Amino acid sequence: MESYNKRIHLIDEVRGLCVFCMVVFHALYTAFYIFDFTFAKKWIELFTPAEPFFAGVFIFISGICVQLSKNAFRRGLILLATAMGLTGVMVLATLIDIHEPIWFGVLHLLAVSMLLFAALRKFIDKCPPFFMAILMAVLFLIAYRIELGYLLLFQKVQLPEQWYSTSFLFPIGLVNYQLRFSDYFPIFPWTFLFFTGVFTGAYAKRGRFPEFMYKSRIKGLSFIGRYALLIYLLHQPCIYLLFLLIGKVV
Repeated sequence: MESYNKRIHLIDEVRGLCVFCMVVFHALYTAFYIFDFTFAKKWIELFTPAEPFFAGVFIFISGICVQLSKNAFRRGLILLATAMGLTGVMVLATLIDIHEPIWFGVLHLLAVSMLLFAALRKFIDKCPPFFMAILMAVLFLIAYRIELGYLLLFQKVQLPEQWYSTSFLFPIGLVNYQLRFSDYFPIFPWTFLFFTGVFTGAYAKRGRFPEFMYKSRIKGLSFIGRYALLIYLLHQPCIYLLFLLIGKVV
């Protein structure tokens, strides 16, 4: 399959917007829940319903981009190591009551999804992308509420309660809510959304996205989108230090 190397600037800009919204939400969360700045409460209530949407767009775009990667396996391993390191840092932060731990966040999800893509790439390249993208999107909608104990197949289909009684099935969405979580994005349903992006990305790989998507418009958002991982890793400690300084001054 011929690869197309022209940069899709709209993807960078949309991803940059998602990262920007994520940083704002985490800043508000930190301000209210850690530093007791009450002004942030109403803004958190406003942003909370939109958070899954921006996270979903980010995951979908990541699926598109992995199609354009020359070595998805290497990227997946690096991201998995980064995610595990972040978990270690957050566990230490929990010990001093700064934050809840991230046991399986968006980086863990993307790492596992990239490794799964790398393992299945030859098979994926042979699949009809339009049909598979629709199928993955439908499976995502069916499994969207799996962590709440049911699937959506025209009506709620309850899953066995004992599936949720363990403490080690949380990576696949069968979560025991006695565990404390932060930034929780389990494999099901979210890997289905990632692979919706993967099969959509087959058209990007062939250069068949609409021409307007290749034009650069908002360079600031494009910059954020291109350095999304670095910003994700650095934004939370920077936010914490900023509010710590503000708290000292105020």
